[in-house]
Amino acid sequence: DRVFVGSWQPSSNGEVFLKSASTDLGEIKVFDARGKLVKRIESNGSEQQVKLGVFSAGVYFVEAGSNQSNRVKLIIY
Repeated sequence: DRVFVGSWQPSSNGEVFLKSASTDLGEIKVFDARGKLVKRIESNGSEQQVKLGVFSAGVYFVEAGSNQSNRVKLIIY
């Protein structure tokens, strides 16, 4: 399964959209550049909005997927 980021560049208010090609996204985790978990979201669908605007500008990694198929995306905010 693939997880797509709707926009690699967050919108002006820091929103990033994730979309799975065929399954629920499951648990979504956001990590800062140091690897610290800064946000966790439980998703019940194949699309999810992630708000990064509450964090300082920087590099973040978004991990999404079930235990069998995690996907990590790099987001620069």
